[in-house]
Amino acid sequence: MSLPISAALLGLALHIPSALSYPSNFRNPIQPDARDLQPDDWTLPWAVIGDSWGSGVSYGIGNNWDGQCHRYKYAWGPMISSHYSDWSKGRGDQEFMFGACSGHRLGMMWNELDHLPRRPELVIMEAGGNDAEFYPMADACLFNSEWDNIPENWNDLKLPKPKDYGPEYPDPSGECQKGLKQVQDTIGQGGSNIKAKVIDTINMWRGHSKTQNMDATLIVIGYARFWAENTECDNWTFALPWAANKPKLHLQMRKDMNNLIDQVNQGIKEAAEFFNDPKIQYVDINPALDNHRFCESGHDLQDQLNFIDNGKVWIWNRPLPTYATLKKAAGSTVYKLKEDTEETDNFPQPDAEINELLGDMSFDDNDLSVINAADGTKKIKVVLDKNGNKDTTLELEFDVDTGLDREAIAKRSDSNSDAEGFIARTLHPTRGANDAMANILVDWIKKNWTPNDLSKGKHEGGLPKDRALSIILQSQQRLNDDGTRDVDYSWALYNTKKGQSAVCGQFNPNGADIHGILADQPPIAERSKLLQIPPFPSGTLRFQFDGEWCQYKSRDDQNPGRLFCFSLPDEGIACEADPKKNEEGSTPCGPDGNTFDHHEVVMCNW
Repeated sequence: MSLPISAALLGLALHIPSALSYPSNFRNPIQPDARDLQPDDWTLPWAVIGDSWGSGVSYGIGNNWDGQCHRYKYAWGPMISSHYSDWSKGRGDQEFMFGACSGHRLGMMWNELDHLPRRPELVIMEAGGNDAEFYPMADACLFNSEWDNIPENWNDLKLPKPKDYGPEYPDPSGECQKGLKQVQDTIGQGGSNIKAKVIDTINMWRGHSKTQNMDATLIVIGYARFWAENTECDNWTFALPWAANKPKLHLQMRKDMNNLIDQVNQGIKEAAEFFNDPKIQYVDINPALDNHRFCESGHDLQDQLNFIDNGKVWIWNRPLPTYATLKKAAGSTVYKLKEDTEETDNFPQPDAEINELLGDMSFDDNDLSVINAADGTKKIKVVLDKNGNKDTTLELEFDVDTGLDREAIAKRSDSNSDAEGFIARTLHPTRGANDAMANILVDWIKKNWTPNDLSKGKHEGGLPKDRALSIILQSQQRLNDDGTRDVDYSWALYNTKKGQSAVCGQFNPNGADIHGILADQPPIAERSKLLQIPPFPSGTLRFQFDGEWCQYKSRDDQNPGRLFCFSLPDEGIACEADPKKNEEGSTPCGPDGNTFDHHEVVMCNW
């Protein structure tokens, strides 16, 4: 094998998608025919990145996208994908990549781009809300959901106390007013701090390996206001049943919250405009929720408590306890999750009498007890009587950390994280809102965006005769968020000298390639075997060779595949195994040979 070389060779080079499944027993997203290449033969890779407004928040069976990051099957990204034929403008099939992840901040967009399985021509990003630290303020002003004095040992049977959030808005000593000020300080006047972070993120996007020199388009979007601004709901409360106080939905407080959202959107919009680049655009999605916000005229309090998607309010409220039993002398009414339905949107809505009790109740230690759940955890049980009438009582059971019955929700979930989805979806768009946001974006794309003409850059005299394509399997260490290290593998494509593999960037006038991460990697325990005697790539790699778009295609990991470029013959050219492919071991590259390792795999000479 070749010797390590200096990191000075590392720089710009070919631009590849690195989306091949590896090895063959892992999911392979594309298995194309080796057919003639024309511009309309090329799939359109596009992606959604962002936070939980970009991913949506799944919460049970039937609405989970892939079991990760709370990605929602009916988020606006998948809805845009479902309308692809309306906006593709004659381009071939799409490859939609859903990279948005609940909880992510602007600084994590690099990681999301890293993990896209292919290099996108169009990216839509919705991020910045988590950087504003919005939810703690919303909890202090609206829900008052937290508890104090949670016992370390539940066997002590000491009951926790609902947290005291202090006086409600606009008292400056209350947690609500403090929270509003904290968000304002965080985002800066006019969203100036968010603007600066978004500018940094867009600069990152422009220089990232997945988008650099791709002539890609970035659409950035903001968020929707939560509130209609009228007086009809001034005396309503969204506080949870156990809250020590029941803060009201003051009109000025709602206006203040809307203003904060407006400022975040202003910062995102000004960041996009800062670049004065037709390929970087801001789209306003706020109108998507017109007439469907909290406190709209003609809606009642019951409409706001939307445990199910009621079609009226398109923002999820904080869910009520999972089980509520209303007992009367003549019998009882039980409100709980139904376990025989496939769609969680079919869960029943609590009746008005239960909602009235939940909204008005307060309790002391005599009303609460600690009970053992079937799964071995502890729950709080509340038994309340209405106006001292023992003939009518309301009984609740819930976990202290969520206010829900996690055990019951888990029975209805695709994954453990979906139990938390019922909480995490709070103040996020419902399916109706996601549909409306998708419609706005589809309309904008249809009017303002055109897919790239990939035939540009064709070498009229053919590709340079003294050059070749070298494909190398590369491994690189990655530092995880928790401080641990992992190893990622990618296909590195090099513009190299004819007949010469480009291990560690040798024979490449442009330095090393820019690359991403394989879409499907083997389990960690098996990854050490990859660089010993690697298989061939399988699937399709798209890249630029001296400015000309090309595709490397292979049906499986047992053959070296073919290379197609616009200036090559229609049938492309056959590639071959690199002479060193079957040599065991790998070559360490980078400073002191400890940055990444290479193993030669394929050579394409013409």
